[in-house]
Amino acid sequence: MTLERRIPVINPFTQKPVDAATERLAGGTNLGIGFDVGVLAKVSDELSVGASYRHRVKVDYTGTATFTPLPTGNDQLDERVRAVLPAQTLTLDSSITFPAFVSGGVAYRRGTGCSRPT
Repeated sequence: MTLERRIPVINPFTQKPVDAATERLAGGTNLGIGFDVGVLAKVSDELSVGASYRHRVKVDYTGTATFTPLPTGNDQLDERVRAVLPAQTLTLDSSITFPAFVSGGVAYRRGTGCSRPT
């Protein structure tokens, strides 16, 4: 998985935003294991109720970040940007926790029978 985006800064000489660098995040995919549980109860011919639970899952990721300066048209600003950007590729460690949640529902079905005139 790769994410590329431009990094804007405010040009201190013009007070306007300008793209000063690109950021490239590269990472792999990983696996998180959890479970789902659900129940459905038919209370009557017309009424059903149900509920489900999804367990919280945490997934750890590793990757790299690379920053590349972009020419802004102002040599002083370009020099400042190069001074603050990391010169080497950085190693990233991150995680995403997908939250647990509960959901439920009720279904009511009206009778579908037809009456015929006699």
